[in-house]
Amino acid sequence: MNDAAPRPVLVVRASVGRWGSRLAWATAVVVLGSAAVLTGVVDGVLRVIAQVSVGVAYALMVAALAIVTVRLRSSLRSDGETLVVRGPFGASVVPFHDGISISRWIVDGQRRPVVWVLDHGAPVIRVDGRIDPVRVEFFAARVGVPISDEPGQPPEPADD
Repeated sequence: MNDAAPRPVLVVRASVGRWGSRLAWATAVVVLGSAAVLTGVVDGVLRVIAQVSVGVAYALMVAALAIVTVRLRSSLRSDGETLVVRGPFGASVVPFHDGISISRWIVDGQRRPVVWVLDHGAPVIRVDGRIDPVRVEFFAARVGVPISDEPGQPPEPADD
């Protein structure tokens, strides 16, 4: 893509996957179980079982919420001028220019390829593995960043 031409504003995020449904089910159990216990619909042994179920569901709900939050923080963004690779605990910004590209390495034994943003062929930022490779490819095509498959082993992260 010509650097003078404006690039689209776009965000792709990691999906919540099965943790979204776990969060929904755990929330439903907490709400319904708590309502049943508080209104006195269940008593005796069923009340104890309902209370334990609510406690376990609450713990699962908290864990699922934490995982969903971390997954939703992982994203690739374009504001039209820069490429932002956001992980759960930070972000890296690279201005768009002719030397920027995205590359994938297929590693034996891993479900997903290892994806890096390259600057003139040198690895700059590793894209979070939680972001689906199809979404990365869509993002690259949409914002006009070349994407390629690389042979061999992926680069190692720099020790900062």
